[in-house]
Amino acid sequence: MIDLLAELTTVAATSAFSTMADCALTAQPATALALNGERCITSSVRYSGPVSGVLHLHAPARFARQISATLLAHARADDVPDELVADTMGEFTNMVIAKLQSRLTDRGTPCVITPPDLAWHPHFTPHGTPGPRCRTLPFACKHGQLVIELLLT
Repeated sequence: MIDLLAELTTVAATSAFSTMADCALTAQPATALALNGERCITSSVRYSGPVSGVLHLHAPARFARQISATLLAHARADDVPDELVADTMGEFTNMVIAKLQSRLTDRGTPCVITPPDLAWHPHFTPHGTPGPRCRTLPFACKHGQLVIELLLT
């Protein structure tokens, strides 16, 4: 099931960022993970049903600020306050999880989702260890790299 979730999440993430922020995400190999110790925002959404778990979207501050500036039509990314960056990343996480929820429901596996929890961290810290119940999905685009973690509970 984790592989199907990873595949569906990849499609959902690339679609959401491309459509809303003119950011063509490309999936990267797990070995490409390199967020360079930069301050990071994490947006987490829980899903429950026949399949339950959590989706964490991790974005370096520069990436999140640039995406926010694009979406909100700010001239300079540095002018976007942390609160708006958090709101924007929460909305992107909602878009990704809603697409995932829809695809799971289409396959006969409905789930309920929670609103996103958002937190700033001094650097990227994974929440799980890749394995049978966890996938780490790095993505890259013109603004940098982001990581989505999927955990089954």
